[in-house]
Amino acid sequence: MALLVGAMASVIILAGKLISIWHFHRYLYESLALRASQSASIQAKSLSVPLWNLDTPLVESILAAFKDDPDFIAAAVLDDKDQVLTEVGTPNIEPNNVVVEKDVLVPIRA
Repeated sequence: MALLVGAMASVIILAGKLISIWHFHRYLYESLALRASQSASIQAKSLSVPLWNLDTPLVESILAAFKDDPDFIAAAVLDDKDQVLTEVGTPNIEPNNVVVEKDVLVPIRA
């Protein structure tokens, strides 16, 4: 009987640890997704004027800055027909990767 109680206690402790690990993993994933979204928003704003001016070298330079982030895999700028204008990194979309898409909007000045 004592062996059964000990085994049940071990299973309960293990289940608690697994749930704790899962919650921590989820927290890290959500933090990474938030950081990726914020970074993509900043980069989208940075790209608006160079794209409007068709300044491809500057667009490539801005995208190249992403490579300094150790969590970065790839980025691409697409036109309105989904054709790649420029890209950096090697796209490797796997089920657990964070993928962020942002529209680059050109500010209208009055």
